[in-house]
Amino acid sequence: KENEKKAKENEKDKEKQAQLELEIAESLKKGNPKLNPHYQPPELSIAQCDSIWFDTINLFNSYNFYEISEKLLNYVNEESKSAPDFRITQAKIFLFRKDYDKVIEECDQVLQNSPMSYLAHLLKGQAYYYMKNYTDAESSYIRAIRFKPQEIPFDLEMLTKLGLLYIHTESWYNAKVIFQQILRDSVEHSFAWRYLGFVLTKLGEYDQAEKALTQANLLDVENPTIWAYLTLFCLHTKRRNQAIECLNELIKVNFRDIELLREIASLFMQIGEYELTANIYMKIKSFIPDDADSYLKIADIYFNHIESKKKEAIEILKEGKERVFEDQGKEDIEETINEYIGKEDMKITMGKIHTGEDDLNLSESQIKGGELFDEEGEEHKEFEKSEEQKEEENNMSGKKEAIDNVSK
Repeated sequence: KENEKKAKENEKDKEKQAQLELEIAESLKKGNPKLNPHYQPPELSIAQCDSIWFDTINLFNSYNFYEISEKLLNYVNEESKSAPDFRITQAKIFLFRKDYDKVIEECDQVLQNSPMSYLAHLLKGQAYYYMKNYTDAESSYIRAIRFKPQEIPFDLEMLTKLGLLYIHTESWYNAKVIFQQILRDSVEHSFAWRYLGFVLTKLGEYDQAEKALTQANLLDVENPTIWAYLTLFCLHTKRRNQAIECLNELIKVNFRDIELLREIASLFMQIGEYELTANIYMKIKSFIPDDADSYLKIADIYFNHIESKKKEAIEILKEGKERVFEDQGKEDIEETINEYIGKEDMKITMGKIHTGEDDLNLSESQIKGGELFDEEGEEHKEFEKSEEQKEEENNMSGKKEAIDNVSK
């Protein structure tokens, strides 16, 4: 009885399967013109056709094939050319072409009817950012974040540019919030750790800054900007020797960010590393041969802080006078040359006044009997080397390597 029952169930299943296959065959026959010559495909509405075109255009846009997208827009129905989708697509193409005024124009047209359009505010912010209109860029980005649909993830490019905008305007706390948001989405973004570490250094949150910069360095050990930020961090936290080591790594990768090099040089100057500072400015000068500020900074260090290089200070300024094109820069260099020459002339004159015949006629016995020499004819040692001086000498090898690297 059990077997008979199973046999009947199997027969029913086979009948159902056969019926299903018959229905599928009939369905295919109706929808296939080769099987059914009377087949008529359903007509698509204008809206459906345009939807297909926009989907195709968005696909090409995702691969940055904007030239193809622009040609496909010609196939969109005239009635749809005033629709938000069409204008947004046009704005993306104009952004790719760097025609930023037209991007803003198209986005404004969308925002007249859809003031909460996420994409319109986003694209408008991008255009303002590239135009270096950071105030309006920030405003547009903030609106884009406010009107972002819940199901759409944050646009990484937008957040990155907003963070960089805050760094540019020195809005350190806002920059911190933005880069923390990027890292909430993914902790694998080395650039976000890097910028976060830099911002936290500026805010004086050194413990967190060190963790962020260490993480950035682990993710991208050869990135020169990380070494620049680590150099700044060590200088801010009074880690002199580590700063020199980081600078060595920075120079190895041929770092070319002029603003960061200037900031590093300024901090080394504050701790009395004059020769190292001068060599950093020499590096900047090699990148920008007509930069008046570099010549003035090098000359100032040579003339006022390194006695053995006073004469070189004037030579550096003369070189700058020939290479600098800006009128104000030339005037500043000329004025500094005259100032230094005047000081040197004054020094020579004062030396002649204070040096008389009596001072020059000291006998050898008087010199040896005086304070200049001891009884055995050897010079007095006015002081013993302190522990700090001994430590400084031990660290000179690292400093010398840094100076040599910057010079190279």
